[in-house]
Amino acid sequence: MKLSVFTPLPPAPTGIADYSALLLERLAHRSDWEIDVYSPQAPHENAPFSVRSLESPLDASAVPMYHVGNSEHHDFLYPFLFRRPGVLVLHDLVLHHARLKAHLESPEVLAYRADLGNRDKRAKALARLDAYREEAQRAYPDEGEAIAEIAIRMGGGSLLYAYPLY
Repeated sequence: MKLSVFTPLPPAPTGIADYSALLLERLAHRSDWEIDVYSPQAPHENAPFSVRSLESPLDASAVPMYHVGNSEHHDFLYPFLFRRPGVLVLHDLVLHHARLKAHLESPEVLAYRADLGNRDKRAKALARLDAYREEAQRAYPDEGEAIAEIAIRMGGGSLLYAYPLY
């Protein structure tokens, strides 16, 4: 079996990173599995597995596995997750906080906040917020537009628990 694992690793300050490192160490000793690991962090010096660059081509025959939590340490895997379905391991049921934050604190939105008079930066920031709106709309076809608008304007609050984006 071929497996492509997308996960943060230590020293990322998340329990998921620690859990993933332990899991990968166990799986590395199985001769019947071929595992590619994708992470922004390098494994510890004695790890029995290596990490591929996030720019490396994916093996089309491998099953992707995504370890997803509710923090910015997982933002790197969403572009892969949305392009290629696979096994999703949720360590948090409510992912909305991380997804909203990833868009509201994106380089595009932060650049516009720092230079509110710049029309090009405004257009890029609005495009990034539209991507969030589309994500909410896909998850909640009937309420997604209203949910996204409230979350963008007010930060979401308890709304994010009612609509977890998992």
